[in-house]
Amino acid sequence: MRTRTLIVVTLAALLLGAGLIVQAQDANDTDGESAPDEHERTVAIEREGSTVTLALERRGEPDTDPVTVGFDPPNATLDVAYGAGETTMTVAFEAIVEYTDDNGNGTYDFGEPIVSSARLSPTSGEANASEGNQTRWAAPIVTNATSGQAEGKRVVAPAEIPSNGTFTIEIEAYGERAQVRNVTLSPASVRVGLTTRGYDFQREDTELALFLAVVMGDDQTGDQYRARGERQRGFLTAEDVDDGSVNLLFAWGTTATVDGEQLIAQTTQLGIEEARRGEETQGEEGRRTAEGEPETQPWRQPDDEEDTERYVLSYPRGDRIEHAAEVEVGLDGADTTDDAPGVGLALTASMLLAAAALRRDR
Repeated sequence: MRTRTLIVVTLAALLLGAGLIVQAQDANDTDGESAPDEHERTVAIEREGSTVTLALERRGEPDTDPVTVGFDPPNATLDVAYGAGETTMTVAFEAIVEYTDDNGNGTYDFGEPIVSSARLSPTSGEANASEGNQTRWAAPIVTNATSGQAEGKRVVAPAEIPSNGTFTIEIEAYGERAQVRNVTLSPASVRVGLTTRGYDFQREDTELALFLAVVMGDDQTGDQYRARGERQRGFLTAEDVDDGSVNLLFAWGTTATVDGEQLIAQTTQLGIEEARRGEETQGEEGRRTAEGEPETQPWRQPDDEEDTERYVLSYPRGDRIEHAAEVEVGLDGADTTDDAPGVGLALTASMLLAAAALRRDR
């Protein structure tokens, strides 16, 4: 009898260990990322001025740690906030750029000639100041969204870029775990889709890139993010709170769909010093564009603050380029094991086996 009890208890311990291993693997699936906020949420739409916001509130606790992700078309900014708006991040989409890949490495490198560009925001640099490459944003379209059994909201913000091209930003959230186009969203995650179509290339030997900036809020620290397996790149911020820390992540895939084919999407990080050099080297003696004109960079004019990171996402040439990104809230120091399916199943199985063994011994 004791032998049978020992065997059952051993099996229970193995099941519990397996569940903990699963949880550990999930928690360590990425470098530098905390555990996702797994509290299920309701998803609502809020409007203020030109901004349309996805508001994710905890079910049964609407005032506890809400998550908001809003898009403001005139400024081409994605504004993320956690809690009472104290932890924030802004993603600014600055310009779509046609450039000459001088060294043939498939990515924009600082100083390579810019052939043409389409300004996405009104403050994204003098290179885009002419009417010829002005982007016209349409009013965002709000619809209900479904993914399996999950129900959520979707916001689609289209923009017309020069010569009948389009750039579209799509954000959607479900408030629970959902599988969306091969991406698993946690309850506090928002999918961001970036689609460029019909860009008017001026030359036959050029590539396309998207310039963006990530701005973190006050009292936050930031770090580069790279998922294991090279699935994602991005920027991760952290802010200390009473029970640990809150992380805000904006990440994008390392591949994009170009005319229906999955291809590599390269990432270039532009430091603040490079941005300053880009400003200082304008004029007669500065770098020049492919047409021989003095070059002006398409990013926002740099400032003295160190809270901004700039990136260039480079794509193979194509007519339709679709790139998936994601906003996620993570928590350090919070108890998330209750929501971990591996641990829950293991605990349940362990308890049942142990109870059965005790009953038999009696």
